[in-house]
Amino acid sequence: MNNLNNSLLASLKEIHLEPTGEYEVSGFHEVDGAAASYVSRIFDTACVNTVGTENTAYNRFIESAPAKRVVVGKFDSLVEFLQMLRRSRGRPKAPEVSTDALPIINVSRSYDVVYSTSDQKRDTRASLKLETIEDGNGKTYAALDRSQAALTYTISALAFEKETLSLMLNAVSMHLKFAVHQSFSVPVMLANSTVDLDCTFTDSRDLIWSDMSAPTATDRLYAASVTLTINADVVRALAVNAVTHRVGLYSSGMTAQHG
Repeated sequence: MNNLNNSLLASLKEIHLEPTGEYEVSGFHEVDGAAASYVSRIFDTACVNTVGTENTAYNRFIESAPAKRVVVGKFDSLVEFLQMLRRSRGRPKAPEVSTDALPIINVSRSYDVVYSTSDQKRDTRASLKLETIEDGNGKTYAALDRSQAALTYTISALAFEKETLSLMLNAVSMHLKFAVHQSFSVPVMLANSTVDLDCTFTDSRDLIWSDMSAPTATDRLYAASVTLTINADVVRALAVNAVTHRVGLYSSGMTAQHG
């Protein structure tokens, strides 16, 4: 009678992921580049229908190649930034910045980082097996932990003319204020596989620009900056060994593992 009540109904395959101890974490380099590209794309569809002396430089700026509109890097001062600009233009010893070097936007990230879980997104643990990476044969070799970090970015706009700077600030501010989507995805290589990091501007509706204008050598520049926060995913890929176990399901309701 016991054998009848305890007969095997099914044998199920169950995969256990056993961490090896090795892991790899994502960084912020790709996020920096994606943030700069996001800002540059704001001007992709901008236009000037009536070109005049007050908007000629702005019109040249929006018609320039996207990669030339925005540069990424952290600088202690306008002088340091301009020195970098001269070097990048092949004029390291030039006393002045050429008129074609500006307008330009600089995107930089500070090391003020807050690691926390946002209201919009919760942490996910590798042990839940919600995100895994498989090899070409379908065997799992990595499982992902995913959390978020709040990154502090400064967007600085520089121009020779007041009106040019005003147009740049208005374009960025109006886009961020009314954008339906303030999120973007950043692909990174992790555990020899492409993993997407979700990024979102969190405080871009009400912007406060700070005046940075100051005489620099013989150049008279107009500049302003604004600080924004981007919540970016941080991912840790845990190396795992996928071990298959057989689990027996019996008529009595009991289960037993069979290695």
